[in-house]
Amino acid sequence: MIYNLFKKEAAPTWQEAKLKLITSQSFDENRIGKKYDKAFPPGYKYAYDEKNHFVYEGDLTEPYIIQSDFTLYFLNDREQIEKGYRVLRIGEILEEDKIKTIPSPGMFYEWEGMEWVLNIEAKRRSLFSEIEIEKGKLLENGFLWKGEYQQRCRAEKDLPYIRETLENFDLIPNYSLKWYFSNLPEGYSFSNKEEFLELRNNGMIFTGEVFKMESELKFKINSAITSEDLTLNIKEEYKKGLVGFILPE
Repeated sequence: MIYNLFKKEAAPTWQEAKLKLITSQSFDENRIGKKYDKAFPPGYKYAYDEKNHFVYEGDLTEPYIIQSDFTLYFLNDREQIEKGYRVLRIGEILEEDKIKTIPSPGMFYEWEGMEWVLNIEAKRRSLFSEIEIEKGKLLENGFLWKGEYQQRCRAEKDLPYIRETLENFDLIPNYSLKWYFSNLPEGYSFSNKEEFLELRNNGMIFTGEVFKMESELKFKINSAITSEDLTLNIKEEYKKGLVGFILPE
């Protein structure tokens, strides 16, 4: 038990009341029968004097005031705010006499007044970034030609090389091509231009769909008015747009 020794004086404000606390002592006993000379004995620097002191038993919860009957009154949350001892923080509201914390629904929400409001522009920027990242991954990983051979579609590497290779079929008689897919290190042999054209055409369609999806998603995001309009899973949206292709895991 903690015993708090106070001056026996009323204090109607917290600023005054905290100055009336003289000292505190802790004893293992739960009670000492209100014989406070055990906690504050005669001869002790802070000796208990019933005429000039009173004791509060237990932990002190700030802020408090000292009432005229020399008991402590602990201010509730509403009273603390009204008297300027406390202010509401972000995400806090008053319900009856208690402060209630409302968790943020997620990223990009800002506290306005008494509620969380989505910052639509910040959410848009984040979604645009996700679109660019997912587009890059899709072009990097490409698609599975014939359901098993991974063909990448990187603009600076794969697509120009495919175009150059097609020219060889026209320039070199009986040209036979060994094409190295990402997951086929031993290579795949193309013996005719038509089969290679099928690969090229699939790559062009795939790449076109990726960029088409990028444009459609950005338009949808720019047209969004409410937070519900921005609840997009970019990865899943791309998958729906590329439903005709088998994507690498």
